Amino acid sequence: MMGDFVTRGAPLVRVQGEGARLDRERGRQLIALDNERTHGDDPAYGFRKLVDVAQRALGTTANDATTAVQVVNRLHGCLRQIADRPFPNGHLRDEDDELRLIERVLDWDGYVRLAFDEIRLAAAGFPQVTRRLEAPSLT
Repeated sequence: MMGDFVTRGAPLVRVQGEGARLDRERGRQLIALDNERTHGDDPAYGFRKLVDVAQRALGTTANDATTAVQVVNRLHGCLRQIADRPFPNGHLRDEDDELRLIERVLDWDGYVRLAFDEIRLAAAGFPQVTRRLEAPSLT
């Protein structure tokens, strides 16, 4: 999946069926690897970093529920920006509508879980964060 860590030498794809006809070099050209995730190519990365901020704010040494609430507000805004956009299903087909590639992608539920699941768990002892998570504007 985009943004996943890849260990050097680990397989990146699995070919099913007859692979002899594949243009392996063309396949390599279609895969982009880099040392760091970027916001432009990986929108989930921004969500992940915001969730990390909220978790640090709710950590036992910080106890900064206000920051966590602000993060929830920002995540809500991010979700509103992508809510009406089409999400890829991860199935790529050729001109004859034959399935050629399946890639793991985040759907709407995946983004919502990424945004709020960990904050919800960390916020159990912080009523102001829990109230914000349960606010009607987030449902």
